[in-house]
Amino acid sequence: FPFMNIIIGKINDQKADEALDLIGKLMTQFPTENTLYYYRGRANLAAKKMPEAKADLEKFVAAAPPTTRELPDAKKILEQMKDIK
Repeated sequence: FPFMNIIIGKINDQKADEALDLIGKLMTQFPTENTLYYYRGRANLAAKKMPEAKADLEKFVAAAPPTTRELPDAKKILEQMKDIK
């Protein structure tokens, strides 16, 4: 996706709401693209929406093939969030 760099830039620039809006549109167009859950989780994390971030990252980890590039990062974040309900 060429939009991934835009999403990452918005997250890094503290524009999480803009990133979430773009990810939502992409998820509508590409509902089976599991990687979008990772990026939505990261955007929710940046927006301090911890339960939503955790749910997205858990969904991503559950469906990601073992060789997925973002998988180790998602697992690390979830380990750090283990006490969030």
